[in-house]
Amino acid sequence: MRLAVHARLHARLRSLGPKGLGDFHARMRASYRELFLERVTRVDDSNASGDQIVELCVRLAPPGQRVSLLGAQNIKGTGLDWVYRWLAVDAASHALARLASPRESVRQRGLDALEAAEDHGLLDTGLVRVALARRQGLSPEEQTCVEGLRRRYEEAHAERLAALTARGSAGRWDRVLDRVEQVLEVVDSVRRRQKADQVVRDLVDQRITHARASIELSALTDRQKGGWLATWVHKNPSPSGRGTG
Repeated sequence: MRLAVHARLHARLRSLGPKGLGDFHARMRASYRELFLERVTRVDDSNASGDQIVELCVRLAPPGQRVSLLGAQNIKGTGLDWVYRWLAVDAASHALARLASPRESVRQRGLDALEAAEDHGLLDTGLVRVALARRQGLSPEEQTCVEGLRRRYEEAHAERLAALTARGSAGRWDRVLDRVEQVLEVVDSVRRRQKADQVVRDLVDQRITHARASIELSALTDRQKGGWLATWVHKNPSPSGRGTG
């Protein structure tokens, strides 16, 4: 499409005299503004996860092409989780690089880093499970550890894939729960604040890692957006099965 627009503008320019340049410039600006806006994708779902934004970007890109993303903002909630997904990829890449070292002590640090990782996403789990499946030439002890990690990352990757389509539409029971949640919101907001303060204290006192703190605070941010009561009910169905609504 861009080539067609360029060709039409170029042909019009060649057919114009000096007095028609003003109109041509207006047409050119309008055409390129339209082309620019055509390439802008807005994420309207404030509850979208970082993995869901990654999937959106992948689906927008032509197969086999390398693309650049501009204007991906780092802001609380959705944008923050988007940043965490790439931080997880960076951490996984460094751990896998250590695992490829000829030195046993370096390889062990790589295994320890993969074992300690907690904040998993679609990209890093996919990267690690493929790399571990191909890893050869390790000692029997290291290979045993690699196999355990590979199974763990495969399970995490399957969970992240399932979460991409876990949004769904709210049914009547969920709408009832949303109304109940609005009544309980004041109490829950106090509990969220207390939980956030506790996470910060635990981080300062080194009782938890930065990775665990980011997971806990991200969960609190998601809870603030609403829907926490319906989520809890679905995870804890009643014996009658109504909670599975």
